[in-house]
Amino acid sequence: MAKCYALCNDQIDCRAFRYLPKNRFCFVYDSIQNTEDNISESLFYVKRCVLCYMFSTKNAKGCDDEMESVWEEISSLEKCEDNCIKSDDCRAVHYDGNICFKFTDEVRLYTKIDIDFSRKICDQYTD
Repeated sequence: MAKCYALCNDQIDCRAFRYLPKNRFCFVYDSIQNTEDNISESLFYVKRCVLCYMFSTKNAKGCDDEMESVWEEISSLEKCEDNCIKSDDCRAVHYDGNICFKFTDEVRLYTKIDIDFSRKICDQYTD
C-alpha cells in the first residue's frame, strides 16, 4: 500500500488510486470521474491537497491568555509566519518586532499598535 501512496504522490497528474491487496496491485487514475469500475476486494483512495497561507493584520494581537508558546530569535513577521506554516498545530501568530507568539486555537483580536497578527488559513481540495 505504501508503494501506491508514493507512486500517486510522485505523479503530478495522479488524482486517485485503487489498491488490490490480494495481489498487491495499484491502479492510478488521472481523473476522479474515471474511477467507477467496481472491483471487489479493493481499496480506493483520493489524493487530497492542502494549501495553507497566512493572512496578516497590522496593529492587532491575540489575547495573552490564549497564547500557546513563544518562538524567540525570530527576525521578522515573515519568519514567524513560516514557523506557523510548518507547524501542524499553529492556527495564528503575532509578532512584536522581537518575539513570535504562537496560538493553537481560535484567537480573538485586540488592537495593539506596532504588533502584527497573522492567521493561518488552509484549504483542502481534491480537484
